[in-house]
Amino acid sequence: ARRVFGYDVLPNGKGGIRIEGPDIALVEVDGDFGAVALADADPALGDDISHTGYGGTQPFQGQFPVTKSGRVVPSDNADEFGSTLVGVSGDSGAGVFNKKGQLCGVSA
Repeated sequence: ARRVFGYDVLPNGKGGIRIEGPDIALVEVDGDFGAVALADADPALGDDISHTGYGGTQPFQGQFPVTKSGRVVPSDNADEFGSTLVGVSGDSGAGVFNKKGQLCGVSA
């Protein structure tokens, strides 16, 4: 695997870590794993969306990811869309998909 894009992960001096920038990375791996289709356009207000993440689960204890559904709502940031998806620790980084199964965002 090769990191294509991402910010440095550094110790925070308190036994934890901090990330120098947004918590997102692009990694290139060898192999044919298929691909997800990207959405043709940003989702519109009221569109149905979903994501599947490990929020609230314990994946190392055999629990499975959870799929959550919601709708697009207004956002104060013109570069983002809001949603009614309730994300919790473990959901960040999950792809957000429209009704067609196309990737239209990333949970943050």
